[in-house]
Amino acid sequence: MIVSHNNGLFLIVIIAKAKWSPFIALLLASVILGIIAGMDIPDVADAVQIRVGNTLG
Repeated sequence: MIVSHNNGLFLIVIIAKAKWSPFIALLLASVILGIIAGMDIPDVADAVQIRVGNTLG
């Protein structure tokens, strides 16, 4: 829960202060959270690709 909270703060900072696109910031935060949660790198990439593909499709 603490990691998710910190990830939310990271999103706010990267969008508001660094002026990054929210789409890119969400992708980056998702990848970071997946890695911190213990997922393997290929599993993180597959999950992000499938979820983003379904959403944009």
